[in-house]
Amino acid sequence: REGSAARHAKEEALVVRFLAGLKQIEGIRGLGPQQSARKVGLVSVDFTARQDNAVVSDRLATDYGILTRCGLHCAPNAHKTYGTFPQGSVRFSFNSTNAPEEIDFALDALHKILF
Repeated sequence: REGSAARHAKEEALVVRFLAGLKQIEGIRGLGPQQSARKVGLVSVDFTARQDNAVVSDRLATDYGILTRCGLHCAPNAHKTYGTFPQGSVRFSFNSTNAPEEIDFALDALHKILF
């Protein structure tokens, strides 16, 4: 019953919250546009300055129950452009059913994994 504009606004707020939290983590890199208005509910992150992306993705799932996708995401040429080929990135996805507390939980988990 919720309209698409309201769902998009919730999703954008979650992405803004996640991107702001990522900026507080030294040594990682967000890929793609960093302006929330130019993003959908997907955020790709490169952790290789701190840890292997596959290790981060696995630990998020195993230790925290946070499911991400690690790899090239059917876009090897984009990863060549970003310098993340062949390891790819870790992709987080959000939608309007997620809660802000889930974003905070994911950011806290990243801090624990990376430091």
